[in-house]
Amino acid sequence: MSGFELIAAVAAMALGAALQGSIGFGQNLVAAPMVALIEPEVIPGGLLTASLFMNSLILLRERNDFDLGEVSWALVGRVPGVVIGAFAVTMLSRDGLGLALGIVVLFAALANVAGFQIARTPRNKFAAGLLSGIGATAVGIGGPPVAMLYANVEGKQLRATMSVFMMVGTVISVMALAAFGEYGATEFKLGLQLVPGVLIGFAASSKLGPFLDRGYIRPLVIGVSIVSALSVLAKSLA
Repeated sequence: MSGFELIAAVAAMALGAALQGSIGFGQNLVAAPMVALIEPEVIPGGLLTASLFMNSLILLRERNDFDLGEVSWALVGRVPGVVIGAFAVTMLSRDGLGLALGIVVLFAALANVAGFQIARTPRNKFAAGLLSGIGATAVGIGGPPVAMLYANVEGKQLRATMSVFMMVGTVISVMALAAFGEYGATEFKLGLQLVPGVLIGFAASSKLGPFLDRGYIRPLVIGVSIVSALSVLAKSLA
């Protein structure tokens, strides 16, 4: 990347990281489209590298509110979800998958708006993790299915839970890409170029998060999920 392109990519990453550091997800919704226009080679490996740094920082900051048992069933569901998503991409229409997943996420978000709260049972956590794995692999919408389950918890717990879930999911994706020769030293170095943006966004989220914790987390989580669903639906119907 040229100097200007690098500055633009870092700025895009800073915006995405500020959102993710504040509510626990949403980085790729903001950063991925912008970075892809600037330097397509950064997607997906370089962005995954930057995501690992971001989620590690969030987990370190929110470590006192982390509960592995709370997210374990979602992590179990994520693994087969990634496999199903990879298989579906090769066998089914990506647009059809995007349409189906977008509708599911949009329905869940609107149900939250209407006051319906999805119970955080092991079965629902597994299902959310499964949908997240499928969505992240097939159409790039991984955070909202799980975030919907935790829309009503405190901000610190939401960020801690989502950071672990997203970090494990990112590791699985990196391993899968590496197995197919799509991730290596080049992708790692490209991701390192985005780390300054991660650090800037993380620092901003440390100030923004406590403000949003005053009752703004739930509407923001629902809003970001709706935007994610609509963006996937728009791409699928285009």
